[in-house]
Amino acid sequence: MRITKIFIAAGDCIDSIKFTYDGVDGVNHGSPAYGGNGGTNHMITFVEGEVITRITGTFGEHGQAMVITSLSIDTNKGTHGPYGKNVGTGFSLPVTKGKFIGFYGTYGDYIQSFGAILQPFSN
Repeated sequence: MRITKIFIAAGDCIDSIKFTYDGVDGVNHGSPAYGGNGGTNHMITFVEGEVITRITGTFGEHGQAMVITSLSIDTNKGTHGPYGKNVGTGFSLPVTKGKFIGFYGTYGDYIQSFGAILQPFSN
């Protein structure tokens, strides 16, 4: 499985996120958009051999909710982002001995939490 694109809509915070990936069946799949309908749309396209090495961002209050306010995606080819406003408390999800194979989180009108599923490299 390989992530081929990430779509992020952002303004004052991360409004929504969605993914496309090549499945183990060799077919390109797309996720639904998670989150609301606001923000400016951004598309990250990963080239062959490009892998995510770290995800960084910030979280903080937006209105009455605690949300992800910014996201950046680091790869072995460079950095995509930041998207949103880089305000609030920072976080970093680096991977040095494996790879990102999935993501999870909570959302409403905005992305409220964001996490990653990692797969260790086999020996």
